[in-house]
Amino acid sequence: MGTLFRIKPDGSAFETLVHFAGGTQGKYPYDSLLFDGSHTLYGTAMGTYGLELSDLGVIFKYDITSRAYSVLHKFAGGANDSGKPNGSVALSPNGTTLYGTTYGDDAFGGNEFGILYQMNLDGTGFTKLYEFSGGMAGASPMQTPLLIDGALYGMTSYGGAENYGLIYRYQAADTMMAQRSLAALNVNAYSPTITSSNAISVSENNLALMAVTATDADIPVQPLTYLISGGPDAALFNIN
Repeated sequence: MGTLFRIKPDGSAFETLVHFAGGTQGKYPYDSLLFDGSHTLYGTAMGTYGLELSDLGVIFKYDITSRAYSVLHKFAGGANDSGKPNGSVALSPNGTTLYGTTYGDDAFGGNEFGILYQMNLDGTGFTKLYEFSGGMAGASPMQTPLLIDGALYGMTSYGGAENYGLIYRYQAADTMMAQRSLAALNVNAYSPTITSSNAISVSENNLALMAVTATDADIPVQPLTYLISGGPDAALFNIN
């Protein structure tokens, strides 16, 4: 069901520190560990692979000085707690808050798509920050969110215009920023589409005008640039 171990850079002195036994202790640890810079490691264990409501994963810590392992939070499912973390946790700049995501149980036959959460270092104050609900809101976030300049960045497995996932940004609350937001960043999934006629014929020594319109289905909408392309007479036409 997984272990927590240590090893020297040269491959010697391998030692198992924790055996994940399942149940309330968690099993199947996932992704990297977070080191707080002092003496504590933080991580997550995903739990049973499948829709097992009694084993939806845990957030844990390990004190490398005392060698004490403890579970900080056991996921209970549902829209506010979710489950199946498949990434580790990120630490806030002030060193007081952990951030992470859950994958949710939709892929295993359930009906929720995961959440973005925060929690105090001692396991108290677990709070859902955002619920992924599919479509352009994203679904089933994966891996550990990246914290840059007070904002959390990550990816989802599903959602977006083509349901291939999206990239999101969330402004963390404890970074002295006034705004909280979740936004899907541009992935340029679509090419612009001309919605009017795109061909014109002009008799010799005559003048003709034509208006051309186009749309872009990307979110956010991208600025469009028009140009004349192809044909031996392209130089005879101008765009105003």
